[in-house]
Order: sequence, then C-alpha cells, then structure tokens
Amino acid sequence: QTCSGGTCRRRLICKTTWTIDNSQLSTPDSQLSTLNSKAQMILDLFKLNGRVALVTGGRRGRGQAIARGLAEAGADVAGVSRSGDATETARLVEAAGRKFLDIKVDLGQPNQRKGLIERVVDESGSLDILVNNAGTGLRHPPVDYPDDELPNLSDAHFTASCDLLQQAAPPLFRQISR
Repeated sequence: QTCSGGTCRRRLICKTTWTIDNSQLSTPDSQLSTLNSKAQMILDLFKLNGRVALVTGGRRGRGQAIARGLAEAGADVAGVSRSGDATETARLVEAAGRKFLDIKVDLGQPNQRKGLIERVVDESGSLDILVNNAGTGLRHPPVDYPDDELPNLSDAHFTASCDLLQQAAPPLFRQISR
C-alpha cells in the first residue's frame, strides 16, 4: 500500500510504499489448535456446572455482571435485591442456559434475612457459592454522613454479610464434604 502524506498511521508525510505479508500475521492451524486446546483445559478448571450461586445485590451493576459470569461458567443463580425485580439479570442468566431465582429481600432488615439461605437451598437443591455484593445506594460525604443512617449502612454492608455467611456455612460445608 502506498502512503501519500496524511494517511500514514505514523502521521508522517512520506511517499513510502510498504507491504505486509499476511503469512507473518497469521498463526498456523496446528498452533491454533494447540492454543485452543490449552485454553479449553484452563476453562474446564473453572466450570461450575451443577453448582448454585447466591448473589446479593444481583439486580444491576457489579452484582449483575457476577451473576452473568457465574451463569456463563455453568452455575444456576439466585439473585437477591431489595426490589425483587431483576428482569435483566434473569434474562442474562437464562440466555446462558441456566436457571435464575429472583428473591426480594431487604438485607438491611434482619427479619428478612432470616431463612434466606434455607429458601435458596429448598428451591435450588443446594448452595455452593455465596457472593455478598449488596450495599446501600446512600451517598454522603464522609464528614456529613447522617448519624441516623449509620446503622442502616452497617446492617447492609457488614452485618448482612456476616449473617448470610453464618447461615450459609452448613450447606457450604456439606457441599465440600460430598
């Protein structure tokens, strides 16, 4: 191809003729086959077929991306959100060929957290993965954070995670021992 000033990717004004030999850019089929085989072996180590994951805060953002990734790796997903309307997350999980259980729970409320893990196990058959991702959407500068909101912040971010870990321990340990 000929560079005729101004069109050269190097942004140089030149009248140089250059060529690229496509054989230098391609990988022989035998090498591609080997690379694909190695990549598949690595991916096989991360398969989650037959596993069940619970993702808190799974309606949008990071939680939705985690739910989608777990589904693409082969896991069925239970998603917890305050609104209980994870339609888009359900669509993404089901598009990966996996089941999605949409659960409405305000994790900042201890009475709503009670029995959550048991419900997932009852409806999905097991629990293998717990992703504590939920958090509150309240935004305040640290110096102006309202004192009356601190308990809600603590309940949603810390206490709920600890509570769910305690609830999840028995079913998770059962999965390890099988």
